[in-house]
Formats: sequence, C-alpha cells, structure tokens
Amino acid sequence: MARELYTKQSSVRLSSFRQGADRGKKIDRQFEIQTVNQLFEYGLAEGLKDTKAQMDEYAARLTTGEYSDVRAYVIETVEPPPGMCSAGWLPSSDFDGVKLQDLAESKRLAAMSFTSMWGGERGVVVFQWLAHDDVVCRAFIDSVARLSDDQIGPALVRLMFEHFENVHIAPEWWEALALPVRNALIHRMARSANPFALPLDKPLVDDGVALPKWPISNRFTVGYSA
Repeated sequence: MARELYTKQSSVRLSSFRQGADRGKKIDRQFEIQTVNQLFEYGLAEGLKDTKAQMDEYAARLTTGEYSDVRAYVIETVEPPPGMCSAGWLPSSDFDGVKLQDLAESKRLAAMSFTSMWGGERGVVVFQWLAHDDVVCRAFIDSVARLSDDQIGPALVRLMFEHFENVHIAPEWWEALALPVRNALIHRMARSANPFALPLDKPLVDDGVALPKWPISNRFTVGYSA
C-alpha cells in the first residue's frame, strides 16, 4: 500500500509537466491533450484519496498490532513463482467473469492487495483485504478457490498482466514461452494500460492462452474460515 501511495503522489507531482504537454501544438491538439489531462487528473485525485485512506487503515493496524479484521487467502508453491509483484487494486470482476463492483461509482470501493514472493523454502502468493470489504473480496476469493491447482498459475499470470504494472518475470520462464503466448501477454498488458482501449467484459476468464502450470503445495485462509 505504501508503494501504491508513493506512485500516485509521484504522479501528482508531474501534473504541471503534463499540463504543459500541449505547448506549441495546434488548437485542436491542445484541446485533445488538455481533455485527456483533465480526465486523468480527476481519476488520479480520486485514486489518491482512496489509497491514502487505505494506507491509514493499514498503518493503524501495523502500529497497534491489532489484526483481528485482516483477511487473507494464501497459496504456497513448490518453486519460486515465475511472476512476482506487490500491488493493490479494486477487484471489479472475478475469475468466473462475475461483476463484483462498478469502479465508476463514487462510493467507497472494496480494495485488495496481492503479493507473490519466494520465502526461501516455498513460494507464497497472498491475497489480502480488510473485513469491511468482505462482500466483494470474499466473492473474488471464492472464484480463486474454485480453480484447480493446475488452473492457478495461468490464472495468476492473467491477473498480474491485466491489473498490475510492477510485474517481475523470471527470464527463463518467459523465454520458454511460445512467441504467440508472449505476444498475447504483451498485448494484454498494453491494452489494460491504454486509457482509450475498450476494457474486456470478463478480463480474468480463461482466454485459451496456453500458460505453464505452477506446482501448488498448499492453500489456506487467514482471519476467516472458508
């Protein structure tokens, strides 16, 4: 959450630079650039407000040591996850394609964090949220729990390339993928990062791209019973 807050604060500091990007351009192009900037700044302000509120909630739990309302779904892998990242997002749909919340609504939205890492003896993938977001986040996790062990790895790769930008991929894993598979993943990330691209209706549903399985050793919950 600290990283998410930092990146948004850094983007705010670049606002004046973005506003000057139309300098010297034709009037119609200036209008286009400033319209995009205005929409971006609005979204950035709302995102910063939400992230700051979430960061304050996590900081309060970290400083008091009170974690009774912290929830998590943990997946352990036999080998280091070939894709690693740490990010927060607002889940809008699940792996079954079911819509969970409308991100265009002005009300407070349910948030979740995702972390994948190597712990020295096993890999760990953690979905984490707070109890007041149970309705949306539990529904999302239920769709994760319904995935078979063979489906987990490909599903996690789809999630990372669809929603996160700070994804770190093991070179040997990436280079072993067939070229069409690599191109499909690149296209997925590029499309999701393009503000003018039409979003997929069910972005996390299996799209038929053949991705390698991840060997899964265990799954368990924290803070609640499945």
